[in-house]
Amino acid sequence: MLEADLTLSEREEIALKIARRIHKFKLETIAIVFFESVKPLSFIGSQIMYFINPLAGLFVDIDQYERLSAFFEDKSNIEILLRKIEDYANKKGEVNEQSQEK
Repeated sequence: MLEADLTLSEREEIALKIARRIHKFKLETIAIVFFESVKPLSFIGSQIMYFINPLAGLFVDIDQYERLSAFFEDKSNIEILLRKIEDYANKKGEVNEQSQEK
């Protein structure tokens, strides 16, 4: 699967799943710093994911793994992911501010 095979809605869905997982473990700040710093290397990272694809297929669902590899091929997808993570971080901040006001 190539990055071009992913539709915009699929890219949004993948980014949302990753952002939810990051939010679940309250790692928004660390994730933002990490993805901002590795954004220039996203294509290389996706190629490494393709390289270890046969081995990863033993442990994870190969279709989801290939979609994730295709997602990381394009830097613009990292931007989508960062926006989703920031949205979750902002929502958490709003909830904390509201609870402190009461």
